[in-house]
Amino acid sequence: MPKANFPGRLSTPTINFGGSGTITNSTAQRVDSIRVRALGDNYDDYEQNEEAFWYANPIQGVALSENYYNPGITRLDENGDRVVDTAKRFMQKTWAGRELVWSATAESSRMDLIVPGVWYFGELFPTRLHEWTPGNPIAPVPTNDGGGATTYFDSQMFGYERAFNLICQDPKRQFYIQGLPIPADA
Repeated sequence: MPKANFPGRLSTPTINFGGSGTITNSTAQRVDSIRVRALGDNYDDYEQNEEAFWYANPIQGVALSENYYNPGITRLDENGDRVVDTAKRFMQKTWAGRELVWSATAESSRMDLIVPGVWYFGELFPTRLHEWTPGNPIAPVPTNDGGGATTYFDSQMFGYERAFNLICQDPKRQFYIQGLPIPADA
């Protein structure tokens, strides 16, 4: 049956910022509220301390840091008569009580909450050499010697192949925040 026959049942809950606004501390409570509603009758299965992590681009780390820097807290008792260094060196390790995994390849306008316990890896076959012809994983490739003559001497090609699939048994346990604005200074 097509997914369209099950509206909302096979989808992951989300908040769409639509490119405006910012993640505030109260966004964490919105995330949990939406996840609890998404589980519906399975509310008892909702484990507050389930193993999960946020996957995000470091650009969103800049946005999250505004929750720290914007309050403008200054301690006058630090460092004697010198100006206080108010810039922290590293990005935060957690948000909303869960670990943050930073990746430059993550979509820069979203954050994904991933619950690894409901993901499975299905493998049709492991990594292997591709057979270009039955029983032959190495194929000769024509090369041009620069003088217009084509030869097969010392020219070979090989490739690897693998077949697998990632399966999420319970997409309602996952969550993603989409349409996050990109900070101007990122």
